[in-house]
Amino acid sequence: MSIPRFSKLIWTLALIALLGLVGCAGVYAPTGPHPARLEVIAQAEVTAQQIRDTLERKVRLAPLAFVTRGEVGPPLWDLRAFLPAPDGGLIPLQPVKPVANLETHRLEASAEFLAPPGVQQVVFLLECSVRHESYEGPHPMVEYVYIVSRRVDLRLDLPAGGKLTVSPFAARP
Repeated sequence: MSIPRFSKLIWTLALIALLGLVGCAGVYAPTGPHPARLEVIAQAEVTAQQIRDTLERKVRLAPLAFVTRGEVGPPLWDLRAFLPAPDGGLIPLQPVKPVANLETHRLEASAEFLAPPGVQQVVFLLECSVRHESYEGPHPMVEYVYIVSRRVDLRLDLPAGGKLTVSPFAARP
């Protein structure tokens, strides 16, 4: 008995969708049955002058006048936590209460992540970028320019089923 082509197409598409779901399963670090909650508190600030100086350096905008055929968006903040991978990469911790893309010059926020319990090396990233859209070419070009990018590595003892609060950027300017 022959399977019609349409049925083969449906089965092929279903298999591709299933493989896609399986491939996305390992996005975050595995936490185990009793994950720890890791609360991260951060405070930071960027000034309009810091944004101008960085854009002048990285995008080569005209100094002082700060005139460009384009647009510069507000500061976007992101606070993330990772575990180091054996290959040197970073495995993200699953966010429970994320801080991403807050549009303000001053960040006073907390984020919360699920993490495997026990002694862990945790990498924290605090970043601020601005969206720069240039109209100088034949098509608009969008890029995100990083104003602040801070990394702190801490060795933490994360309690199984409990919560640990840290402020890794507190002593940083």
